[in-house]
Amino acid sequence: MAELLRRMWCGRRILFFTVILSVVAACIVVFVAPRQYSARCEFVSQSSSSELLPRISSIVSLAGIAISPPSEQGAISPILYENIIFSQPFMDEIVHTPLEFACDGCEYSLVEYLARTRGQDSSFDKIAAWVSKNMTEQTNNRMTEEQKIANERIYSAMKYFRKQTTVEYDEVSGCVGIEVTLPDAVAAASLARSVVSLLEQYVIDIRTRQAKNSLQFIQERYDEARMRFDSLQYSRALFMDSNQNTTKHVARAQIEQLDAEYELASSIYRELSMQLEQAMISVKEQTPILSIISPVTVPFKASKPRKTIIFITFVALGFLVGGTLVLTLPYAAMILGRRAPKYADWLPKRKRQGEEVSDVE
Repeated sequence: MAELLRRMWCGRRILFFTVILSVVAACIVVFVAPRQYSARCEFVSQSSSSELLPRISSIVSLAGIAISPPSEQGAISPILYENIIFSQPFMDEIVHTPLEFACDGCEYSLVEYLARTRGQDSSFDKIAAWVSKNMTEQTNNRMTEEQKIANERIYSAMKYFRKQTTVEYDEVSGCVGIEVTLPDAVAAASLARSVVSLLEQYVIDIRTRQAKNSLQFIQERYDEARMRFDSLQYSRALFMDSNQNTTKHVARAQIEQLDAEYELASSIYRELSMQLEQAMISVKEQTPILSIISPVTVPFKASKPRKTIIFITFVALGFLVGGTLVLTLPYAAMILGRRAPKYADWLPKRKRQGEEVSDVE
């Protein structure tokens, strides 16, 4: 080790030269590389049943409605949030979401922004939006050149979004982190907010889809039962008003029949009312809530390029290249039959014409 350090010290000029070159290269990279800004949001997923159920269970029990404990069978694991974010329907919707940009104070979607920054004509922006909405209808039709360009831009925007977005999940704390990196700080924050908001909509829709379908079915049956109950109630009241103090057996038989139908409709109506309330409560208790821990803020400091890492990497590379040159140049010169550098005093000596001659110049 001491001998290696001594050799490096002997070739310190070469080391100094390579390190200076690496520092200059690092400065060029730092000033030439485009700046990137990262906006981050952290949240945890919670169910509203833990807060809603204890408050209303004692109240609704007075009305005879029994609330079953919440089931976690249809719960969506936060591990799947990344799959949802990078799914094609989600990305197709997010790349067409208007974002606010600080460069000109206007709003552009990610498709429009990439078309402008890459020097493309933005005349196909409306076509891109139309294609995304009618993608399934165009599969059997021959696409025009404009539609192909629009599809390529949508695909390019999705690919860019996937590259610039990072989703992290901490299994210990259950915290989910979403980070978006863009050249514009305001746009990065705007896109991060849009991703979190759209993710919450997707999670709520997936989680409560079955409960909402059940609620819709019960609501339809409830409306039918209510209309039938109101109709029978009105018919019964009208018939009884017109047949007060009657002694006719036919009228009494009709009243008894109307009473039986009225009681049946009333019991069905009450039962469906309780089921409707329970279904509405079920939707509420199954609705997940994304509790924001660290909200999205506009970054004021660029996250890329990382100057410290770049300088350390280039300086280390300069030392590596310089050390390699210091150690290999003398041997390369000896192999090629040329004079070795003056600092290489560790080379073996040779005898020439009866004298001990060093390979060192």
